[in-house]
Amino acid sequence: MSLLSELLRIVHKHADPPRLSGEPIRESTIMFSYGTIEAIKNMVEDIENTFGVQLPSLKFDHIGEQPVLSFIMQMETEIYKYRCR
Repeated sequence: MSLLSELLRIVHKHADPPRLSGEPIRESTIMFSYGTIEAIKNMVEDIENTFGVQLPSLKFDHIGEQPVLSFIMQMETEIYKYRCR
């Protein structure tokens, strides 16, 4: 599974309210469309556990206001930076 598809799966898994199976996560939609700060924290925790990384301290209110694609790109960058240390 690609990094992108795994990150989208995690967003879908922790979305609040829950999404129907197969309902797509729209990359242009802001993150708060898929949950509260608590749901976003759960997404980040799942990303850390899934990829075995320790992400830097994040401002969850800023994450919530950004599009899903920006969040995905930020997470990809942080995962790569962690793995290249």
